[in-house]
Amino acid sequence: MSNNIQIKAELRDLTGKKVKQLRNEGKMPGIIYGKKIEPMNIVMDLKEVTKQLRSVSSSTIVDILLDGKKYPSILRGKQTHPLRDIVMHVDFQAVSMDARLRVNVPIVLVGESPAVAGFRAILTTGVENLDIEVSAANMPESFEVDITKLEEIGDAVTVADLDIDDDVVVYTNEDDMIAVLTGMSMAAAEEETEDVEIDEEGLEEAEESEEIEE
Repeated sequence: MSNNIQIKAELRDLTGKKVKQLRNEGKMPGIIYGKKIEPMNIVMDLKEVTKQLRSVSSSTIVDILLDGKKYPSILRGKQTHPLRDIVMHVDFQAVSMDARLRVNVPIVLVGESPAVAGFRAILTTGVENLDIEVSAANMPESFEVDITKLEEIGDAVTVADLDIDDDVVVYTNEDDMIAVLTGMSMAAAEEETEDVEIDEEGLEEAEESEEIEE
């Protein structure tokens, strides 16, 4: 049994402005297309698909169950309501599992750098997605980066540091920065120093006041 996300769909006849009727009935319109199939207008359960799409990225394989057949697909487009958090329409591309695809895969930072908590370092992030080409069967949903290994200011992770399978062709520049530890800015450091000096002056005044009272 497939471990992919599965979405049940039906063919639809309504198109254009008439699809508003489907949304009023709790349905979501969409389309599925691919090299080996004719484009098909489909309709899905709005509530269920909205929930499922929360965990779907552009590199997630989704099985569209349609007319007794299963179409492995990737999400190619998603239209949302301009004012409300509602998905209005989705586009799926049916793919062959041995085909090579070019996709953007999210980079996920895992853990916490001890320098951020212990030495007040600042974690600055850069590239958030990796532009790759890979076979559909081996497509990763994300690339995890363990930032607990960043221990000192100046420590960094670049695209070149990622553990990537030989099957994957990376188009993102290998020198692009993913995360780096930086120190507090001079302006912030000076501001903190001024705050400390003010506190010390206030303490001295309080001590002098106590001596006078005595």
